[in-house]
Amino acid sequence: MRIARIRVDLTADDINLLLLEWGTASVIRVTGVTSEGIRGQVKLLWWGVDFLAKPGMATDGSATIEVSAFKLVPIPSALVEKRLRDAMKDAPNGIDVIQQTLKVHLQSLLKPFGVNLNLAEFQCHDGYVRIGVDGLTLPRLQELFAAIVEVGTTGWTGAGGNG
Repeated sequence: MRIARIRVDLTADDINLLLLEWGTASVIRVTGVTSEGIRGQVKLLWWGVDFLAKPGMATDGSATIEVSAFKLVPIPSALVEKRLRDAMKDAPNGIDVIQQTLKVHLQSLLKPFGVNLNLAEFQCHDGYVRIGVDGLTLPRLQELFAAIVEVGTTGWTGAGGNG
């Protein structure tokens, strides 16, 4: 299946509904979208940690999301970075921990599923995130569902790009 062009605008409520469908709504909650990025809160152990996710486009046209977390109670930066690296050690290719920021490369995450994504736009505006797709190639649905089941039962096949 191939899609030539499509544009999607997602509000904070839309993103929260997606998180609910993916089963992560109890851990992650988006509180708002501004031109700075997507603001929200993630539950880590007993702490509610605020985050700012900044979608963007790299110079090669790949989509990235930089996620920075912060807490009002000071947590030593070395501890935060170590915990992020520990959490991401088994993550798929495309997720890196650089200082206290997660960098997510969307195309690398979609590749194991046979999805080829070319974006024209990926940025935040006041009140919504705009995703402009300039080309999307999906494998046959039967192959896509088989890949999803395989990743779900065997875990991620990549060694992670987090050094």
